[in-house]
Amino acid sequence: MPTTFFQLIAKHSGQLIGVAAGSTDAGAQLVQWPSDESDNQEWEFIPVEDGFYNIQAKHSGKVIAVTSGSTEAGAGLVQWPSDGSDNQKWRFVPVENGFYNLQAKHSGLVIGVTAGSTEAGAGLVQWPSDGSDNQQWRFVASAMKMMGMVAIKSIYNRYLQAHDDDGEMHASNEDRHTEETWFLIKVDTDKPAYALQNWQNRKYLSKRAACAPAISPEIGDYEHWILVDGESYGTPNAVAIRSEPDGTFLGARSDGDDTDCGGEVDAGWTGPPMNNSRWGGWWYMQPATTPAPGRTWGDIWAIVKVESAFFEVVSLLASLSGGDGNSPAKMEEVTKE
Repeated sequence: MPTTFFQLIAKHSGQLIGVAAGSTDAGAQLVQWPSDESDNQEWEFIPVEDGFYNIQAKHSGKVIAVTSGSTEAGAGLVQWPSDGSDNQKWRFVPVENGFYNLQAKHSGLVIGVTAGSTEAGAGLVQWPSDGSDNQQWRFVASAMKMMGMVAIKSIYNRYLQAHDDDGEMHASNEDRHTEETWFLIKVDTDKPAYALQNWQNRKYLSKRAACAPAISPEIGDYEHWILVDGESYGTPNAVAIRSEPDGTFLGARSDGDDTDCGGEVDAGWTGPPMNNSRWGGWWYMQPATTPAPGRTWGDIWAIVKVESAFFEVVSLLASLSGGDGNSPAKMEEVTKE
């Protein structure tokens, strides 16, 4: 059976656990870094005992360890040859919404980012669990690829939005918050199939009859979407979002013109896409920074003033958006029909 490798993604920054400079040396420091497809950002989970695992780097074969086996808070993390020590054994402790603490067996402390930094290259340390987002991690199988955060606008210049409670889809807001921010995940390396995970409710956009609520906790066939290049239809810088299972498209109506699905968005639009820039199935996708709080998070979160890593989104969009990736643009790896 082929080995499964995972990316480990920090909740607070969206960056991945990697080895500094991709080093293969014993003792090389662990850091957070934007996704760059490097093997030093891919990890195998190897069971060792009683629910604990070694976390082994693909590029070096070495495992995550606490420096010198220290039990002190703030001790750094390195890669080291596996030697059976408890400071190399980690337990995955569920937190919420698919995130985990990574707890060391020898100390009971968890993996965090130094001072909660969002900077690329910030070192990893062990620290007492305190509920901070920099101590929370989620896993994406490396057969899939986390592309980063995106914002998606309809032709009416409104953001694609999922309600937190029921995943109902809308396109009525001019401002982007947590409900209007998405993680873009490439789910198939052989074709441009993607999943869209909502930042706020952590659920995936899922094709259900003529609707597409963000309600699925995992990625299956009905969470696969093909991005269709608008240039072939005279609509440059746009994409159509097509359900892989049945070929229908995600579409939006104008603000307040609700569909039978509850909001302005449904997924019963039949193709092919129209050669018309006012067709409701066209969407404009942009790389996004960490969002301001939405209606649910507003009471408990201060506005997150951080420029989060764009992962691969900028590079995917830049060639089609004037070179900086910040203008509305279509995907580089989209289907041309």
